Amino acid sequence: MKTIVTLLVFLISFAGAYFFYFQGDFDPIKTPLDIDSIEGTPQKETEVKVLSEDANFPTPVIELQQTLSHGIQHLDAPELPLVHEDLKEFAEQNMTQDIPIPEELIKLNQELDRLQALVGAPQN
Repeated sequence: MKTIVTLLVFLISFAGAYFFYFQGDFDPIKTPLDIDSIEGTPQKETEVKVLSEDANFPTPVIELQQTLSHGIQHLDAPELPLVHEDLKEFAEQNMTQDIPIPEELIKLNQELDRLQALVGAPQN
């Protein structure tokens, strides 16, 4: 039993020494250093990135806002006018006259009329 343990310890030591000796096989003398590839100053990026002046709204955020607002503007027109008209008629028929119009809706309609008048007015 003692000889087996001694033999195992010897084998493990030999395998460990072999592993550490040949691991990486890195010798600084054998591998020349390419000095041409090392530069003293880092290269500047040739591509200039355009950023907005406001750090809170970088350019990608502004582009996303523009894309979303463009999409929202084109979603206002109903794609199915028959369904839209049917819903409008249904709402008009089922709305009783005794329900008062909310004040907020009146203000919003006035603001909408004012803005439409500004858009329709000739510009100087």
